[in-house]
Amino acid sequence: MGYFGYNESSALYGSFATWNPLLFLPWVVLGVLFGWNYVSVLIFNIVIFSISLALFIFVTKMEWKNIILALILLSLFPSFSIHLLSGLPETIVASALIVYFAYAMKASKDKDIGSVGAMFVLSSFLTICRPFMIVLVLLPSLWLIKLKGKKMIGISFLIVAFNCVSYFICNKLFASEYYASLFNVDFFKILGTGNLSWAFWSIVPYIKEILNFIKEAFLSGLTSGTQWTVAMLTAFILLVYSVKRKENNCWVVNITFVTTVFALIGATVLVTQKVSEGGRHLYAFSIVGLIMCSSNKWSIKTVISNGLIAAVLVVFLCNGALVPTDYDIPKANYDLEEKIEYWENIFAENDVKATEKLGWDNTIAWVFTAEGFEVYKELYAVPEGMAINCCLSGYASENIKTMKSKYVAISTESDLYELYKDEGYIELGRTEMLAIFQLY
Repeated sequence: MGYFGYNESSALYGSFATWNPLLFLPWVVLGVLFGWNYVSVLIFNIVIFSISLALFIFVTKMEWKNIILALILLSLFPSFSIHLLSGLPETIVASALIVYFAYAMKASKDKDIGSVGAMFVLSSFLTICRPFMIVLVLLPSLWLIKLKGKKMIGISFLIVAFNCVSYFICNKLFASEYYASLFNVDFFKILGTGNLSWAFWSIVPYIKEILNFIKEAFLSGLTSGTQWTVAMLTAFILLVYSVKRKENNCWVVNITFVTTVFALIGATVLVTQKVSEGGRHLYAFSIVGLIMCSSNKWSIKTVISNGLIAAVLVVFLCNGALVPTDYDIPKANYDLEEKIEYWENIFAENDVKATEKLGWDNTIAWVFTAEGFEVYKELYAVPEGMAINCCLSGYASENIKTMKSKYVAISTESDLYELYKDEGYIELGRTEMLAIFQLY
């Protein structure tokens, strides 16, 4: 009954924000059919991805040796298992992309209208969820015009328009503004002055950051860095495969993949300038890239290119295993259990519980800081029906007197903790790493 969102954003209708709720539709459908519990997301992710991979194999008529190769590459990619067994919806995006490219490969060979129709449906779903995916509508539009003639140009424009309108309607009504807050148009402002040199140097720091992410992928198995590397490596391999068109019926599909990947990289450097976010969005393309590279016609070139990919993945896997972060063996955390029990008692003592009316009274703003990132785990103790709204430290500092959320969770190691304490807000409780204030 609270608002899930970003920097206290909220949708016009419902309690959800930030991401388009359509993205979670597969989870909702499976949840209605089979029920919901703490591990439902993990099970549903496995089911959804398995179905998409099976569809790719069936639609493209993959040979057994290519199937085995694909499974080996996926098993060697650490980021694949991390996202598959997490609560992030990236598995849904990757699964939809896999099926999209399966039908794209089929349409390039069979020129059938059914495959083109499936591509339109999948690209529309992806565009409404993630607007930059509108690039994927171009390929089925071109094939529709090629198969049915120029009279389909108008239909293709209507489909593109429908996707754009649907995105803005869904985003306006059922999600809060998210992408606009990530945009930085300084590059284009500088470019508009005619100073090309200054414009170029303004994006150099972000190019360096990407290169640093890639370096860290090889040194420590940095998850986001591995996604940048795999997406770019597979795009380059598929580009090489597309040079000789007569030997590759799917060259236009490969080019579509390559174009989309590098368009996303360009958007990250020129517009959002958030390399970590770009790596998260590239995850789905890194998975699709592995599957597409492994599905190429069996030859010495296929063995060498996939052998190169496998070697890179082994480096990520081995070096990442030496760093006690993403790849630790899960085990019971008794200290965390004690902290959650502590917070449950604090909430009960202070009569903190969700009301029947949707509102900010049922919302806890979690202030995201580098000093206390891990403290979010203690928020598992939040009473049923209450929402967590992620806020950046800058927002929580600027709006210290006007926060809409009734409760604020702050790391005790951050400067904000003292600021909120000095403001006179009620400190409900605190652990070594986390303090929760009641603001009104």
